Amino acid sequence: MSNRAISNPVPESSLGTGLYALAHVATTTFAALTDGNNGSPLTQSSKPLGSKIPDDIKWNICHLSNGKYTISNYLYPNDATVTSSPRQGDVVKGRHDQHQWIIKPHKVNGLPDGQYLISPADNELVYWTFSDPKQSPVKVEHFCVELTDSSPGTLWKVIPVPDET
Repeated sequence: MSNRAISNPVPESSLGTGLYALAHVATTTFAALTDGNNGSPLTQSSKPLGSKIPDDIKWNICHLSNGKYTISNYLYPNDATVTSSPRQGDVVKGRHDQHQWIIKPHKVNGLPDGQYLISPADNELVYWTFSDPKQSPVKVEHFCVELTDSSPGTLWKVIPVPDET
C-alpha cells in the first residue's frame, strides 16, 4: 500500500467574486506581482499574513457569467495571463489584457478542505505552480499533489481578505 495522498476532484462549486490571497499549499508562499510592468512574472512571496496583508499579494478574482474567472492584481493594473494554448512550463505574467481561468476545488485525503487548482481556461491539463520551492515565477505544470524535488505541487488555498481601503 502506498503512502501517497489520494486526490479526488470535488463537485464544481463557485468561488465568489472578491479580494483574495493565493497561497501555494506545498510551499506556503503567495503569488505576488512585484511591479506594474506589462509582462512581469507572478513570483513567490513569503510575506506573512498579519493584520495588514501586503497589497502585492492581493488579487481581485471575478467570477464570470460563463463560470470562468479573471484574476487581477489589487496593487497594479495587471491581470494574471499566460500564452494562448499554454503548455507545461509557460510562465504566468501580469499583463494589461485579461485571461480567463478555471478555479476549481480539489479534495486531497489527509489535507484540509479549501484546496484549489487554477488552470488556464483553454488548457485544463496544466495548473499553476512554482517550479522551484525556493524562488521562481508562477508557471503552469501538469497536475501534482505532493512536494518533490522536481515538482512542488499544484494545489492552492484561495484566502478571502478584507478590502482595507
